[in-house]
Amino acid sequence: AAEAGGAKQPSRPAPRGGSSRPTSARSATSADADAAAEAAPAGFARGQKVEARHGGGKRHFPGMVAKVNDDGTYAIDYADGDKEPAVKAEFIRLLEAPAATEGGDPKQ
Repeated sequence: AAEAGGAKQPSRPAPRGGSSRPTSARSATSADADAAAEAAPAGFARGQKVEARHGGGKRHFPGMVAKVNDDGTYAIDYADGDKEPAVKAEFIRLLEAPAATEGGDPKQ
């Protein structure tokens, strides 16, 4: 009965090579965590083009940071006209790299 009732057991990685820190199992099960870490830099600025997970869903949609809120969330104006007043940074990823806009115009 103890084996069948372990609902919280699936998150435990399968042992491989006896290491206490499994790397392959962690990377395979943490795709969302990796995406969140990549999407949450020190902060976003008003006017930045981003993609955000509307309503905290799984898909990212293009938009722009309309406002940086005092509580650490961001108001997002989506490209389709929808708006969200308070999106957590973990649900936002930068659409354009800041270095690309500062490097000058290569067409000159």
